[in-house]
Amino acid sequence: MDLVKKGNNVDVIVAAQTKEELLFGENLENFAANVHYCTDDGSFGFKGFATDCLRNLLENSTYDYAFVCGPEIMMKGIFDILEDASIPAQYSLERYMKCALGICGQCCVDSEGWRICVEGPVFENDKINQITEFAKYRRDASGVKY
Repeated sequence: MDLVKKGNNVDVIVAAQTKEELLFGENLENFAANVHYCTDDGSFGFKGFATDCLRNLLENSTYDYAFVCGPEIMMKGIFDILEDASIPAQYSLERYMKCALGICGQCCVDSEGWRICVEGPVFENDKINQITEFAKYRRDASGVKY
């Protein structure tokens, strides 16, 4: 992690439903000094959602920037918290990408028509704000909305 090597203080929230589902924990501890684990069921670390953990961190800390990835519904909660705190961020969106070249349109988002595989997959706050479908539904591999 370049940010840590350059002397920045980096907090990382690693969240999952259970301890068994946590990813990259030990690897992250080698790079980031402040890894905050949280599980929905409380089986490891903070008991609650990533959004709850972030709210707790913001009570005593300030941040210049955030990088967010994970399920879109969780990213929406994080987005709202960071917007309220005026913290800019980048969000890595997940979509089914069939061609990964921008031809098929499978990964397009409503309102803007951005192709996640071409114009993304990473978007900043101002762009996320323009995506009307953000965290409202998802599409399966055939393109059906859920």
